[in-house]
Amino acid sequence: SEDVVKEPERAKRLLDIIERNSNRLKVLVDDVLSLAAIENLRSAKVINQDKIKIAKVVDVAALVCAPKAESKNISINYDADCEFCVAGDSNLLEQVFINLIDNAVKYSDPDSSISVEFLSRPGKYLVLVRDQGIGISSEHLPRLFERFYRVDKARSRQLGGTGLGLAIVKHIIKLHKGSISVNSTVGQGTTFTVSLPAVN
Repeated sequence: SEDVVKEPERAKRLLDIIERNSNRLKVLVDDVLSLAAIENLRSAKVINQDKIKIAKVVDVAALVCAPKAESKNISINYDADCEFCVAGDSNLLEQVFINLIDNAVKYSDPDSSISVEFLSRPGKYLVLVRDQGIGISSEHLPRLFERFYRVDKARSRQLGGTGLGLAIVKHIIKLHKGSISVNSTVGQGTTFTVSLPAVN
């Protein structure tokens, strides 16, 4: 409108709002499409069955999340030499740990650390993604993997969440015949535990 032309600062603010909302919509569409694609794979019951080192998958995820972590001076610690292997699709498993590590970074205070631990159990390997963040109260934990469920809607929107990330994670893990659980203490941090069938 003519008023916007006369007020360049107001025009800039409006354009910034439009850009932010466009970016949010793109992230939402991308997540919806990802979830639909994963559901199709589950229906077809066919995924790649490559032998994959879990540490290499975590390495990629940590690299993707590094810029955001570094901006908050958060370290991501894991044993890059771990030899544990699972069968599956490396791209999908990378998406799992990108989501989990990214969430850990988002909800952690600056100057803290995130650890990824690898544990061996009979017939399976456990991967624990542990942060020292704000934590999640117990009443939210049973619904955490539901689509569009958000513990703190305002904060999630501010941080760019769609409420689909953990639903995508759960679907991918189920696709790999695994499971995921979460433990958390408000003010102390959260641990996500991924269990995947072991491959020798």
